Formats: sequence, structure tokens, C-alpha cells
Amino acid sequence: MLYHTFFAKTVADLLANAGDHAASKAIEAWFGRFMSLRWQLPLPIVCCGLSVLYMGQIQRYRGVTFTAAGYVLSIVATFYVWHGVYCAIFIPTLAKTVAAHRMKTFWLAPAETSWIRNLSYAFNALCLSEAIVLSMCFAGVYNVRPWEALPIAITSALWLVVGLCTILYAFVFPQYYLYRAITSEKMKQREFLQNLVEAYRTRIQGSGEDERKHLLQLLDLTSHLAATRETAIDMKAAASFVTSLILPILSFLAGHLKVFEFITRRP
Repeated sequence: MLYHTFFAKTVADLLANAGDHAASKAIEAWFGRFMSLRWQLPLPIVCCGLSVLYMGQIQRYRGVTFTAAGYVLSIVATFYVWHGVYCAIFIPTLAKTVAAHRMKTFWLAPAETSWIRNLSYAFNALCLSEAIVLSMCFAGVYNVRPWEALPIAITSALWLVVGLCTILYAFVFPQYYLYRAITSEKMKQREFLQNLVEAYRTRIQGSGEDERKHLLQLLDLTSHLAATRETAIDMKAAASFVTSLILPILSFLAGHLKVFEFITRRP
């Protein structure tokens, strides 16, 4: 629900900056699919079934008995966690939708456009929230002492790999399409400025001082545009991404490091 509210505001910001009707319709269609139960429910439901199998594995190898209430609580918690995973998979496709349509941008420095910066921030927040939830899941698994049963430890390690891949995807995929949107807009603006420069260059001989100044200004603008960033990733975004990777790894190691001790003492 938090993801829906947060990205509903992001979508509203994008609609306000849509460059034409086609862009508005594409963004609205994306949000409609995102909110559709037909898209939201399959992944969490399947993973709820997998969580029951995982609990059965814990019962088998650790001798822990779960009550019916425990299974119900696990299914509810798993549903919400994997609904978050659904959001983590689907939400980054918003960047692809936006990059494929005309949007309003700051022509002199497209990467500094407010909606691009806000969208990049939203994806960074998505990655960090995924990392926090994943870390909490590993912290909870610690109670069943997973290092004392190799199958459970291996399963947990696989969940770590899946979680890290999800975080990596949620960062790289949208940033790639934001990069494409920025570079595409820079190319359009550079072509426009170069056409103006060419027009001045063809009549520079015998022209007045004012036209020479205008030509120099156009050349300066062209150089400035070429030097601007072509990505929405800055130091803050990079630091947030690294943190998103480190948090679940530290949580996993804190709860599972003794698996190595278990492996070495096996006969």
C-alpha cells in the first residue's frame, strides 16, 4: 500500500510533465496495469505456497513444530513481502515507459530536470526499502538457527541471491532508461544548437559584431550542453545503492555465518 501511495504521487508528477497526449496515455496505462489485481496477485500467491514448503523444511530438519496460527501468520507476512517484490519488479518499468515518450525537460541540462531527479530518487528509495525488508527477513530466520541444518542454510542463501538480484534490477533497469531519455534529449538540443551555429557560420563574413557575439554564445551553450551529465546517478544515489546491497548481506551473515562452522564439523 505504501508503494502504491508513493508512486501514485510520482505518476502524478510525470503526468504534469508529459510532453504530449500520447505520453499521458502511456503513463496512465502503465499505472492501470500496476494497480490491476490480475498483475498483483499471482506472484505473492505462488510464493505463499513456497513459504509453506520452507516451513515444512524447517520442521523436518530442525524439529520445530509450527501451529496452524503460525502457518497463517507466515502466509500473511509472505504475501505482503512478495507483494513488495512484485512492486520491485513492475515499478522500474515505469522508466521504460517514460523514456519511450516525449516529456518536458530542462533543455540546457536534461539530467537536472525535476521529474528525472524525483523519479531517480523514487527508485533509490525503492531499492533501500527492499534492502530493509530483506534484512528483516534474514534477522527473523536467525531464531531457527539455520546454520545447524545445511539444507535450510542453502535455501536461505538462495533467497539472498534472489533478493540481491532484485535490488540490482530495481536500480540498474530504470537508471538505464533514464540514461536513454537524458541522452536522447541532449542529442535533440545539440542538433538544434548546431543548426543555429551553422546558420550563423554561413553568413559570418561581413556580419556585425552582434552576430559574432551571438555565435560565440551559441558555441558556449553547445559546449555546456555537451558537458552536462548523461545519467541521473549522483554520489547520493550511488551511496544509497551500495547501502541497499550491504544491508541484507550483513543481516544474512549475522544470522548464517555459523553455517561454515556446521560444514567444517560434519564427519
